[in-house]
Amino acid sequence: MTPDRVGAVIIQDGKILLVTGHDMDLYWTPGGRIEDGEDHKTTLRRELQEELGVELVQMTPFVTYKAPRTTTGEMRTVYIYFADITGEPVPAEEIKAFVWYGLAEYKAQKPPVKEHTYKRVIRHLAEHGFLH
Repeated sequence: MTPDRVGAVIIQDGKILLVTGHDMDLYWTPGGRIEDGEDHKTTLRRELQEELGVELVQMTPFVTYKAPRTTTGEMRTVYIYFADITGEPVPAEEIKAFVWYGLAEYKAQKPPVKEHTYKRVIRHLAEHGFLH
C-alpha cells in the first residue's frame, strides 16, 4: 500500500511556497509521506524541517484529495494544510529549489506545477483571492 502524503500551503505576501527536487521539472507543495506511527502534524513538522529547515507553528486543514504517486502511479490520499512557519526556507535533502508562486505565475503557468497540485491547490487559492 502506498503511504499517504501531507503537504503544506505556506503563503507569504500573496504567494505560495512551492518546491522542486533534484532531476525534477515540476513544483509542488512541501511535505511528504506519512511514516508508520506518525500523525499529520508530526509528519508535516518533520518534513518541513528536513526539506526547508523551518519550524511548523500551526496548521489548519485545507483540502484532501486522491492523486497518483509520481514514481509509481499508485493512488494515495493527499492531505493539504494551511501552515504557519518560523524561519527562512533553505532547500535541503531532496529539495533542490523553491519558488514563491503568485498570481502572475498562476496566469503564466510558469514555473510548471504538478497537475494535481495545480488543479486542487493553486487554482483554488487563485480563484479565492489568496494569491496576488
